[in-house]
Amino acid sequence: MTQPIATSTYRHTKKEGTYLFVDQKLPWEKLPAALQKEFSSDNKVIDFEMTPERKLARASSQTVYEALKTQGYYLQMPPSDPNALQQMEDSWVATQQALYAKTSNKS
Repeated sequence: MTQPIATSTYRHTKKEGTYLFVDQKLPWEKLPAALQKEFSSDNKVIDFEMTPERKLARASSQTVYEALKTQGYYLQMPPSDPNALQQMEDSWVATQQALYAKTSNKS
């Protein structure tokens, strides 16, 4: 069984679809200088537990998990096709809504 990694995700303010996943154990100052310059710790989107099985909108969960484990961060760049980006986001939102509906009906 794999250990979850406490992860924070940051959004780039100027580059649509660009996100930085960071292991919460990694101090911000230990990120490469270029990432510190491009991202702001003030632009945190979400904190969550990352596992290889967790569904992500655009990136392979196994790839993100391995990068967090080995280097402490993962940079997600947007796909080059804007239509592909929108389709992936729509699919992810639909999946999350279905999961929410399924879990909220159990109460």
